[in-house]
Amino acid sequence: MAVTYPYMNNGATETLEEAVAIMGQEMLGREFDDGTISDITAFLHTLTGEMPDFEVPALP
Repeated sequence: MAVTYPYMNNGATETLEEAVAIMGQEMLGREFDDGTISDITAFLHTLTGEMPDFEVPALP
């Protein structure tokens, strides 16, 4: 999760913190303070595993 930047479906945010702040506003109608954003992003980092190494297949 935390390694798949840029965030949002259109890649509008470069940081996970910015994405969390936007989602708080859009989904919950809440303004998160910096401490809450930090806590949520720390939690999201605990859910993040290793990005696998893979080669992107060549398209025809």
